Amino acid sequence: SKYLFAGYQLWVFGLFYQFRLFTFEKSALMFFITFLSVDFCYYWFHRCSHVVKFFWAFHLVHHSSQHYNLTVSYRLNWLGVLISPVFYIPLAFLGLPL
Repeated sequence: SKYLFAGYQLWVFGLFYQFRLFTFEKSALMFFITFLSVDFCYYWFHRCSHVVKFFWAFHLVHHSSQHYNLTVSYRLNWLGVLISPVFYIPLAFLGLPL
C-alpha cells in the first residue's frame, strides 16, 4: 500500500517544501543528514503509533500476531500511509531535499 500512496506522500512533502526556510546543495553530506533526519522522524512516527491512541488504532494490526516473523513486520494498516507524511513536514520546512 505504501507504493500506491507514494504520490500522495510526495505531494504532501512538496506542498510544504515550497515554503522551505533553507535551500541546500545536493551532496554526500546532505544525503547523510537527510538519511538521519528521515530516520529520526520515522522513529517519532513509530513511537507515537505506540503511545497515542489514535495512531495505535492504525498500528495495532502490526502487533496482533501470536507469532512474530518477517511477514508480520509488513502487516500494517493501509490508512497509516495517509497519516505518516505529517511527521515529515518539518523536514520539508527545513528544505531537506526530496
